[in-house]
Amino acid sequence: MPRRLRALLLAAALLPPGAAAAGAAAIRGGEHADFSRLILPVPPGVPFSLRVEGREAILLFPGRALDFDASEALSRLARGRVAAIEAGTTPAGTRVRLTLGCDCAAGAAWAGPRLLALDIAPAEAPVVPPPKSRAAARAARNARESGAVAGAEAALLRQLERAAEQGVVDLDTALPEAAGPEAAPRHRQVEAVSVLDRDRPDQAPKPPPPGCLPAGRFDLGPSTPPADYPSARAAALGGLLSEFDAPDPDALSALVRLDIRLGLGPEALGLLGAFPTPLADRALLGDLARLASGSAPDPDGPLLRPGPCPGAHGLWQALAGRLPAPGAETDLDDAFAALPPDARLLFGPDLVSRLLGAGRVAEARGIRDLILRAGLPESLALRRAEAELLAADGRPSEAAALFRELAGAPVPDPAEALMRHARLTLLIGAPTRDLATDLAIAAHLSRGRAIRPELLALSAEALGQSGALAGALAALEAARAEFPAAAPRFAAAATSLLAKAPPDRPAPADWAALVLAHPGLIARTRAEVPAREAIARRLLEIGLPAAARDLAAPLLTGGPGEMGEREARLIAAEAELRLGHPESARALTRGLAGSDAATIRARAEAGSGAWSEAVRTLAAAGLEAEAAPYAFTGGDWSRARASADPAERAMAAYMGRAAPAPEATPAEAAFAARPPAPARPSLAAPRDLLDKGADVTGFIRALIARSETPAAP
Repeated sequence: MPRRLRALLLAAALLPPGAAAAGAAAIRGGEHADFSRLILPVPPGVPFSLRVEGREAILLFPGRALDFDASEALSRLARGRVAAIEAGTTPAGTRVRLTLGCDCAAGAAWAGPRLLALDIAPAEAPVVPPPKSRAAARAARNARESGAVAGAEAALLRQLERAAEQGVVDLDTALPEAAGPEAAPRHRQVEAVSVLDRDRPDQAPKPPPPGCLPAGRFDLGPSTPPADYPSARAAALGGLLSEFDAPDPDALSALVRLDIRLGLGPEALGLLGAFPTPLADRALLGDLARLASGSAPDPDGPLLRPGPCPGAHGLWQALAGRLPAPGAETDLDDAFAALPPDARLLFGPDLVSRLLGAGRVAEARGIRDLILRAGLPESLALRRAEAELLAADGRPSEAAALFRELAGAPVPDPAEALMRHARLTLLIGAPTRDLATDLAIAAHLSRGRAIRPELLALSAEALGQSGALAGALAALEAARAEFPAAAPRFAAAATSLLAKAPPDRPAPADWAALVLAHPGLIARTRAEVPAREAIARRLLEIGLPAAARDLAAPLLTGGPGEMGEREARLIAAEAELRLGHPESARALTRGLAGSDAATIRARAEAGSGAWSEAVRTLAAAGLEAEAAPYAFTGGDWSRARASADPAERAMAAYMGRAAPAPEATPAEAAFAARPPAPARPSLAAPRDLLDKGADVTGFIRALIARSETPAAP
């Protein structure tokens, strides 16, 4: 009988899910030959318990709020077995209460991925009156157990019979002869094929990597949390010592796991240190206790020693900071959902933060949803994870408001929440003087802590963005003197404030005075190159080319392709032009491509008197219109005809027709050559010259004025 019963149990476990109509949240009922069945739509993995008390069966989903509709459940049921159904939510969870119409037995099992079947059938044995002696009690218990086994066997046989009628189960009618308890069967007595195995035979589960531990080794207790944790822990402490004050290994393991579940990591480590009782999972429990206390587990311990693991082992590795590879198929959600609800609320927020830190927003959102699904009150740690998720979703205003609430709440580190609030507020450009004051107070209270320099920098940034730029720079100078090692952080804050300052607040002259008064606060790191260039260009606009050149000079360290090098060379070249050093400007723009570089280089060439080179430089860059003024001055009449000045166009047209062709006569020969004989004198030309003298004089003076170096566009 035991071997046959084991075979029946194995066959029942291999049965495929039944096909049942699933409603949104409606309980459906149906009658079979000798039992009644109710189908409840339930999310996968939801724990449940069933108990029968007299003519009442209670199905409980602890810690879950499920919405069931039982209005149509009795429409297809005979009232002989089920008289009434009532579904509702209690503080302990969701409860489905059945009023039975007979002395029936009830059983519940999964009938599909999201379907829970509740079967009601007549009891196999009569009700036994309470025994009156210990021997009678033992006999009654044996009778009840025998009846339960017989009832289970009958129910299994009915299920197998229905499965055989559907062609899913193949029963071997010729059972082998019993070969003794020491011999195991050499062939299967029941052949069963599930739908999953039939349709996807190649999807066999892969064995876990070496060193990975099964989920049971990470068990933290029942899914239903204790109603009173202090009482539960006191009871566990009371049962810790057995006879002769020897610690019970099982009780010690259970108490350590309870402390880990409560987040009492130091207490769990203290228990492990106080009782050196041999424990199979002592090293693993030590790693979990360190995690619960907020410290890192042993890198050579059983938790982190193996590679990436699936299931519960992989979940605890992720909680320790070793996240599975992005894009890898993991069961992180399933393993997290298997944790007790209170453990999810305790450990989940840190997992959300780790996933967000790795840029895995969708996975973090899934873990957050599993925490909320537990139905427990939100903790401050979960509120912090919510704020981080809002920031990652691109909702900085909402995230900043939530971090502000956390900064005033009894969280472990309110200064950290205040800093997160300040960074988001600075990001959206909405700081206030009050925020700067709060940050300064937090910095004062954080003397001796590593976060004090960051608080000082954020306070100065908030002060500067709220309009007090001079005070912010003075505060950053003082902070740099106090914390020389954090000088790059303070310089980055000052550079950003100066680069983003509005053009009229403070006034340009006052702004330039601040730049010149704090040269050591202008950052030189690559991250601040754009801000440094913006400050230099603004100095050029104000009319301080020497200061702009000095600010751009530290960036001139690489070639034209280096980050910041091209822009810095253009700024320095423009400054050199304005300082009257065209040759230096030509050298700085050599090798730079682009119309902006060509324009500055042409101006430098013209300033050196190389008008033809300026024309060629602009023409090569496709700037024909910009080349026309240089062409006129350099005598390139064909290009000068494109000038915007009508007088220049007229003169260029005339010179193009009447000017003699240039001759390459050596200087000595030209000096010794006799001038051509003058033509017969005529008074017509002088008269005409006198008539046009005033116009010609003005025209010539204009030409002389234009021959000077063109001003910066």
